[in-house]
Amino acid sequence: VRGVTYKKEQASSLPVPGFVPILRATNVKAELVLNDDLVFVPDSVVSSPQLLRVGDIVVASSSGSVSVVGKSAMLRRAWRGSFGAFCTVLRSKPGIDAAYIGNYVASPITRRTWSSLAAGTNINNLKRQHFEELVIPLPPLAEQKRIVEAIDEQLSRLEAGEASLSRASIAL
Repeated sequence: VRGVTYKKEQASSLPVPGFVPILRATNVKAELVLNDDLVFVPDSVVSSPQLLRVGDIVVASSSGSVSVVGKSAMLRRAWRGSFGAFCTVLRSKPGIDAAYIGNYVASPITRRTWSSLAAGTNINNLKRQHFEELVIPLPPLAEQKRIVEAIDEQLSRLEAGEASLSRASIAL
């Protein structure tokens, strides 16, 4: 799903009744930043498929910086909002674990592939074709869930280790 386009004069930096918050590429970090650096646009410029759903993976698909293009994060909780034209959403089909797809597209190999495909003279851009041509190995759903659990466990351990190192460096 491609992002919302709007005219500059339609946008507000503050919430307005009847407006929808829009994520931009700067909101795509390790997690989606849902409370800061948002733009608000009228409901009328956002189509139903452009409203984010839990499990949607927001990908920064256009940027002047090749390091930004291909960054992705999954919407993990209910949130009424959308995403701008420089982003694309990957939406899993039923029977496919969205977190499995999210982990796969966030992997270094996918990021490197997308960076090389997106490289341009001024603007780096992932095209619909690049998403459609991505081959994702798809084990049975139970195995997808097991893989996601294993990745989450390792990431949790890594975060705990980083926190421990941070506390140790402060203590010194």
